[in-house]
Amino acid sequence: MMETPHETVTSEQTSAMGLEAEADLTSLQIQAVTDVLNHVIATTTALFLKRRFSPSYLI
Repeated sequence: MMETPHETVTSEQTSAMGLEAEADLTSLQIQAVTDVLNHVIATTTALFLKRRFSPSYLI
């Protein structure tokens, strides 16, 4: 039975992996905030247009 060699991970590699994971999380957080802001803008615009062009304002 042959044993596969185990790769040792240095502290620098571990640190780099942690920084990469942190960057991925930050990117996801930025995307989530962007999605929420886009939703708020779309909703606000739709409500404004609905009120602006509502029949009660055309009288």
